[in-house]
Amino acid sequence: MYNLSVSKALSIINLLAEQEDCLSLTQISTALGLSLSTTHHLISSLKMERYVEQNQSNKKYGIGLRLFEISLSNNYYQLLAKIAGPVLENMSDETGESSNLAVLIDGQITYIAQRHSSQMMKTFVQLGKRSPVHCTGVGKVLISELSEEAIEQIVKKHGLIKYTANTITSLEGLKEELEKVKINQYAIDQEEREDGVVCIAAPVFSSTKKITAAISISGPTSRIKEKDLPRFIELLKKHTQYLSHIQ
Repeated sequence: MYNLSVSKALSIINLLAEQEDCLSLTQISTALGLSLSTTHHLISSLKMERYVEQNQSNKKYGIGLRLFEISLSNNYYQLLAKIAGPVLENMSDETGESSNLAVLIDGQITYIAQRHSSQMMKTFVQLGKRSPVHCTGVGKVLISELSEEAIEQIVKKHGLIKYTANTITSLEGLKEELEKVKINQYAIDQEEREDGVVCIAAPVFSSTKKITAAISISGPTSRIKEKDLPRFIELLKKHTQYLSHIQ
């Protein structure tokens, strides 16, 4: 009975980890073929241990920070997040916007650190949550140096889901965008993942000159205007060069 309960709990974690958005208790129950009472019992236990978190506004569930903490324990990503902390803080202070650090895992991006904007209206990312590469600034940066075959495999596995009118939804369009990213050494998500949100990202390089992470500045289009982009790009490149140098 204990092993069966563990198996069911792990199936909930696996299900939530694969989702773009949080799921309701009923959605989880239906997807896994579990009764509502069993699902609620397991979710409550997972929530208590922080493996699952509940959105208080819509009562839906997503992956909790405990899994993220475990995944970062004693490894390179944890060290990188610590090193990048002051850099992200400085960028947020200088721009007044949110700053983020992301890495590529299994063809998707995972945010491993963030510093929030001091403004009332700000952008948030869920640490440890996986997101698509084709419609995010950090995602386009992180896959920009990959081979065409590797990019095609990512698209085959994860697709090119349309989120807004600006989302890139064709493989050729994505490849053209990545060529620009390689030349410019930065990427822009101009309301491609979410309406009203812009993100500018640049690569962090390892000692072997490979892209190991990406940092970004994100905020609402009401504040980040076209005229602000050169300043933000210059700021990003300054900080990514610093992070690349000290790795």
